[in-house]
Amino acid sequence: MHTIVTVALLELEPHLRHLFDTTDLTPNKFNDALKNYTYAAKEKKDLPTTQSEKAFQPEHHILWSSAQTLCFVRNSMKILAEYVDRSDPHWQCWELLVRFVDQIYAPRFSWETLTEMRDTLKDHHTR
Repeated sequence: MHTIVTVALLELEPHLRHLFDTTDLTPNKFNDALKNYTYAAKEKKDLPTTQSEKAFQPEHHILWSSAQTLCFVRNSMKILAEYVDRSDPHWQCWELLVRFVDQIYAPRFSWETLTEMRDTLKDHHTR
């Protein structure tokens, strides 16, 4: 399961750079959003840490553990909501990845879940 979280982190970086280029989101505003978001009590030990501006450059990476990345992914729709255009294809692709991660970490699994996962993954790869 750590693999999908690593994939999510690698996909997050270009999506964030896209937001930096196309909206008023900056690395500082991103860090402020991370710090000011109200996380659930059970998430407090895995909060994503703020990052230096260098971490957002193409040759560098965000340095989060799998647990921190998962915490961000699960809350990213709310953390970044004010900075995104929901019709943006980059954001729609990110939404599909978040949905897929939620399906993988769902407390219950069924054949319907597998079908949803297959369809979500197919949608993600065709965008």
